[in-house]
Amino acid sequence: MMIKNLTTRQRVFFSLFALGLTGLATHSLIATDLVDTFTRTASLTMGSSEKMVDARWFEAGENMETARVSLSGNVLSLDSETGTNPSLGYVAANVGRYASADVDITVDLKGDASDTFGTNYGISYRLASLTDAYPDPGGYYVRVNRVADEVSLYYGNTALSTVSVSIPDNDFTEVRVVASGTSHTVYVDSIQQISLTDSSKTNAGYVGLYVSSSKATFDNFQLKEDGLDASLSDDFNRSNNNYVGPLTSSGWVWSETLDVAADDLLTIENHTARLRYFNASTSQPNLSMNIEDYTAADLDVRASIRPFNDNYGGYYGIGYRLASQDSQYQAANGYYVRLNRYADPDTVSLYFGNTLIDSANVTIPDPGYGHLRVVAQGERHIVYLDQGAITDDFDRSDSDTAGILSDAIGHAWQENGDGENDGLIQLLNSRLDFHYFRNVMTASPALSANIEDFTASDLDITVDIEPATDYDHYYGIGYRLANETKRFQEADGYYVQLDRTIGTVTLWFGNTQVATESVTIPSGSVTVRVVVDGHYHYVYVDNMTTPALHVLDYSKLSPGHCGVFTYYSIAKFDNFTVNDRNPRPVLDITHAGKTTAGYTGLFVYYSIMYCDEFSVGRMPSFYPNGPAFPVSFFSTVSFEDIQQTRPFGMYLGRHPVTLYNAYIPTNEIAGTAVIAQLPCEGEGGTRSPLTQSELSEFMDAYTDNPYIAQWFLPEELRPAEPTEEDILENYRTWAYQNDPYDRPVNTYFSHIYAPDTDALEDYLDIITISLYRYMISMPPAWMRWQAEESVGNLVGAGVTIGEDFANDEMVVYGGLELTELNQNLFSFEGAYHDFWQGVCSGLRGFHIYNNFYKASSDACWSLWDGYCKGSSELTGPEGVGTAVLEGTVDSTIDFTITSGPDFVDSYTPSLPAHLAVGEITDQPSLNLLAVKYSGQTYIITVNSADESVTATVDDLPSGVGTADVLFEGRTESISSQSFTDTWEPLEVHIYRIDGVN
Repeated sequence: MMIKNLTTRQRVFFSLFALGLTGLATHSLIATDLVDTFTRTASLTMGSSEKMVDARWFEAGENMETARVSLSGNVLSLDSETGTNPSLGYVAANVGRYASADVDITVDLKGDASDTFGTNYGISYRLASLTDAYPDPGGYYVRVNRVADEVSLYYGNTALSTVSVSIPDNDFTEVRVVASGTSHTVYVDSIQQISLTDSSKTNAGYVGLYVSSSKATFDNFQLKEDGLDASLSDDFNRSNNNYVGPLTSSGWVWSETLDVAADDLLTIENHTARLRYFNASTSQPNLSMNIEDYTAADLDVRASIRPFNDNYGGYYGIGYRLASQDSQYQAANGYYVRLNRYADPDTVSLYFGNTLIDSANVTIPDPGYGHLRVVAQGERHIVYLDQGAITDDFDRSDSDTAGILSDAIGHAWQENGDGENDGLIQLLNSRLDFHYFRNVMTASPALSANIEDFTASDLDITVDIEPATDYDHYYGIGYRLANETKRFQEADGYYVQLDRTIGTVTLWFGNTQVATESVTIPSGSVTVRVVVDGHYHYVYVDNMTTPALHVLDYSKLSPGHCGVFTYYSIAKFDNFTVNDRNPRPVLDITHAGKTTAGYTGLFVYYSIMYCDEFSVGRMPSFYPNGPAFPVSFFSTVSFEDIQQTRPFGMYLGRHPVTLYNAYIPTNEIAGTAVIAQLPCEGEGGTRSPLTQSELSEFMDAYTDNPYIAQWFLPEELRPAEPTEEDILENYRTWAYQNDPYDRPVNTYFSHIYAPDTDALEDYLDIITISLYRYMISMPPAWMRWQAEESVGNLVGAGVTIGEDFANDEMVVYGGLELTELNQNLFSFEGAYHDFWQGVCSGLRGFHIYNNFYKASSDACWSLWDGYCKGSSELTGPEGVGTAVLEGTVDSTIDFTITSGPDFVDSYTPSLPAHLAVGEITDQPSLNLLAVKYSGQTYIITVNSADESVTATVDDLPSGVGTADVLFEGRTESISSQSFTDTWEPLEVHIYRIDGVN
């Protein structure tokens, strides 16, 4: 029996869904692509485009006279024939913000019919510099010859390939070039004309348009996002020299402002950059190094910097949105974050030009590097500074008060439970001495000393403690305390309590015991360390390698005070240190001096500064309002866990509304975006909306945060409940009114495939459906049924599937699970199957619902590893995710099963009674999704059967001989437009066919 991929019912669904996907390829271009339609006022210069991600054009060439480069009639004109020596002239317009090795460039171009030369115009890429044009000996050129009706690809002045193509005299021709590594492909009017490999140059370079001894006009320039650097970075890990040179990120160069050749003012020394304001022969108080040709308005800049010493540690820091790459400190029309170690106390300030906007007292680490970070979006400017450890060695005169910490400016101890001058808390012999009683007339069983004016959520505290022999039961460390007056077991705070007599370490939240473990506590002084990361609490006693206590607790995540305590005990404390592991902003300012793009770099003023790490980048923009495939995690709240998701392409996190204040900053530090939940009334039962003014007030605190990617409604809303329907009907409208960035609105439904879907396009931009097959004991094949039925019924109810959410199109995500239920069903292969089956079945994003189970169940790691493998492949450099989102479905490619089961075993979906359906008996074992994108065909195949299957994939593109099997290191030979392969149970194969017309 021959079985094709889809049943009749499923073909109807996919014909509808394919229309939605095909529509993605014809939508308006994503805003983060570099695009120029040249639709602006006529001019003799190029300027910046209307849609080029803060880019600008750089004009280059020989004999550059008036009208050689001009904008008129909504097109770009390049003319090399108006100069005094036109036969030798060339003119170029290169993109001055962008350098990459791998590019995808498209432009409409037209030669001048009156041009007697007319032989040289087109696209250039991998150029060595912005001043290069044809024929740069180290760059590639797609050359159009209107007179000879030819298109060629050159490397320098060497022709690699020339083909005959009809080029109209008086009409535009679309030319596209795709370069990846050694592969170069050229299309003319969407038809592939040249495909070759060439290894002459594979490193990054600039791109642009050019004419040589010709006249031509250009329109509709597009440079795809795929090649854009998300982040530029420099670790300065290169040989010592008198020139800072290129960034570690290839293709970008530092512009050294007002430096003199070989004067040692801007140098590389011992893998650091040094900015030095003078030397023996040159006095120059104001120096900067900015990135050439890179401009940005909204950015995230980080630098690890330190001053030279106290004498030359004055003004230094980060400049951004600068008017030119030569801008120095306090030049007009730019922002400067300035550190000042001349001040007492140290300060960090934000300047616009030479105008002070705001300033804050800080502690600048000395010695060592301080980590300075600036996040700018629109009018909001956020400055973070790692101020190093707050420490106290108590090495000062004996006193009846704890006083000021020894090396932290402005911090003091708050003593609690101590009567005035009664000596219960005192400094004695360079230690902090606690006594729970002084005499029979005074008794204070609970004592504490907490740091004033310092709060943190994630922290690292170390202290040496020596209890008295006879009074050694209750003493230790408190943190996340509601205020600095809290003592042992007072509400709303954590306490790590040691008992040397019994030999235990115990974690309390208020007066509730969270966990306790036996531990050997040696006599005398013992070092205790507490590390807090989100909901994880680690306690080390004497042994700083293995924690004596490792606890996962959700009682409190918000920041609080910290300190030391005793209770009915006597103890001495020494060498106290606390590090804030997730520092919050030292400045958070709204200022509208300049919101447009500018240059970015470092500066000094009468100072000497070293920098050993520098980076600048933007957050990825996620589908449907950006090109990145969205894979998010839910209830992964610790900084450590969030960092662990990034290597697998998971750059989104979602959280409950109660965790905003701690969770959003944690993601900011990790460089991860947030799906932010909107609040409502009555989370436990029937829910009701906030008023519009209440929701607006809530959102006002977060709308300017550049790390919020989407808004999330309360999940599993029931349209049949009037107040919950009110949330659906109103929240998206109100969110749009309150959010100037028009971020999409998402929520999760458990069984949304059937009724109540007809109005969802009015309520949501993204809908996340349940794929919880483990929780309800469903077979792997159910993943396909659930996804297709959910999407298909949305389409049947009138919902248009697509990315244009501003016009009521809707995207469907899938919710994958980590659960404590039915762990006998768990397997790595099953989770990997589930992930790719969702992609094959029409889902365009995922939430992975952790719900903390990964941390508490070894079995969940098999699911997590399967999801991570799928996510890393989907979002990786092979381009599968981009092809799925932006490509066109090819429904002609299909398969024929030749061995193994045609259908999966029958099953009945687990559904509520009113949604019940009968037994599913006609679901094919294999699923296949084929998409064409950028001259390639991607074919994703998934076997849901519990037996191996052999099948022939047929109706493949003609003229190609092999298919790469991605992530498996093998190829399949194509014969007669087909190949045959075998799938083991739950196996996934992903193929890529290159060079497709």
